[in-house]
Amino acid sequence: PFNENEALVTTSALLPARYQISRPGSSFEFVDPQSDPHAFFAHLLLTPDLDFLEPYLWVAGLRNGVRPLHQQKARERSIVPVVDARLHLVWRPRMIYLAPLHEALLHYHSFKKYFCAPELLRDKDHRMQQTMEQTTDGQRQLNGMAALGLLFSYTKLIVYQIDLDIAKEAGLVPKDVTYAAWTRFARRVACAAEARLGQLPRRWRFGELRLNRVNMIARLVVLFSGGMERSSSSLSAVRGYQVEHSDYLGLVETNFKWLLAVFAWLSVTLGALQVGVSVAEGDNDQRAAYMSATWEFSLIVLLAMAATIILVLAIL
Repeated sequence: PFNENEALVTTSALLPARYQISRPGSSFEFVDPQSDPHAFFAHLLLTPDLDFLEPYLWVAGLRNGVRPLHQQKARERSIVPVVDARLHLVWRPRMIYLAPLHEALLHYHSFKKYFCAPELLRDKDHRMQQTMEQTTDGQRQLNGMAALGLLFSYTKLIVYQIDLDIAKEAGLVPKDVTYAAWTRFARRVACAAEARLGQLPRRWRFGELRLNRVNMIARLVVLFSGGMERSSSSLSAVRGYQVEHSDYLGLVETNFKWLLAVFAWLSVTLGALQVGVSVAEGDNDQRAAYMSATWEFSLIVLLAMAATIILVLAIL
């Protein structure tokens, strides 16, 4: 999506010695990316779960809703770097996760090598090699569109010089990138992405996503789809999309106000029920009108509390 003279990195991209993956039903596994670099970049860039949840992501965020980095700071959000793109632009109170740009996305020849499918061999004596290249090319194209989506998000995150300074400080882009070079690069990437919007992974139709709402969506989808039946999915009816807390103390601290609200709701509900029961047991005919009004008021209180809970759940 950019020319060689517009690349932000001039040295070939390096791959780590090992990277960590998780297998369904097993512990973590460390893999050498040199053995299959396309699988490595698929691990970094693809967002299959968010693509699957895309029809419901309007609950968690806005389409194309990406704020520049200086606005993230203005909202008092700290930047938390994450390696893979599954948490990129996902936010929690006071923090937002961002995936740093790998050097392979910024180096011209590395981008061509890992993300651009070459022309297939046409020699009839190389049919087997052609079949192998078709498989590799398919993975390249998937990774390439995911890489373009990630780069496109950065054209919105880094708009002004101050955004570039924040990105450098957070380790999101190389330190030696100048603002002039970035604007040339971003302009080219934005044009390429806008011309291929329909080919980008569906996750990139949305920008920032609120984590607790994504978790809520994931839990509901898993529950109402009979367990998902997707062995490659990391979605869970318990954990949702991503665990928000590493211990129970953080969970209680975050949700204490909602626990207090539930307690208050139960207190009001029980009080209303008590009034209703006492009125129903009354036998004084002269108080019939008062009993009827009190009973109706009890029902109104219950309905109002139910509506309040529904409203709170919709806002969360």
